[in-house]
Amino acid sequence: MACLCSVCKRTLSEKVNKQSIKSFGMALCLEHQKTAKANNKPVYWCSECKNTISHGEFRYSINHFDKPLCFGCQPEEEEKVSAPPQKRGLNKGSLIEFGKKYP
Repeated sequence: MACLCSVCKRTLSEKVNKQSIKSFGMALCLEHQKTAKANNKPVYWCSECKNTISHGEFRYSINHFDKPLCFGCQPEEEEKVSAPPQKRGLNKGSLIEFGKKYP
């Protein structure tokens, strides 16, 4: 089974994958491991555009959308989430005919 970087989706070797999960809690390629080590803090990425996000953005988006999203991607996701669910039959034609006079 191929292991992929959770940011850029590059294929990882089994050794790199195990070390990354042990050190960072997620599968990261060597390039993204360097970025994470340089900051010496947890690094968060938007699940849509793969840009780095702050801890505040991460916390807010996890609470509201159940996945990490940057502020730029949140409005798009909010439209998907806030759209009312469509029920079958709502778009059926009405029995009322317009323009007719009823007694």
